[in-house]
Amino acid sequence: MGNHGCTVAPLKYNFHCTGLSWEICFEGGLTELAEETSNPNRMKLMFTVGAVAIVVPAWRMYVVKRVVDLKNKAKERMEAKRKIASGETPEAMQMLWLAPKTEEEMLLAEQTQDSAQKSYRSSGCAFQ
Repeated sequence: MGNHGCTVAPLKYNFHCTGLSWEICFEGGLTELAEETSNPNRMKLMFTVGAVAIVVPAWRMYVVKRVVDLKNKAKERMEAKRKIASGETPEAMQMLWLAPKTEEEMLLAEQTQDSAQKSYRSSGCAFQ
């Protein structure tokens, strides 16, 4: 597993730069297309409304649905842990195994594993 931060941080910056470059390209293309019309500001507004009409329904259909599902699964997992801790039902153990891990649990497990494999270098990017 090694040091996860050495690969994640550059990827995050790369994703941000890619997103900004896409935004600049779309803005430039939109401006060029709008300037070809008799009323550029109205055309920019129409392009914006069209983009929103396409993106927002897709965002609601896929992204929001996924976030809600993950939150519900995390609640189920926490409820199963509570039941196991209180000794209520043995079925909770099966429910806990079937529910996917929450992001916090995955990060905690990763941190625990990383702390067990400390490197001799202080930068944290040394090979293990």
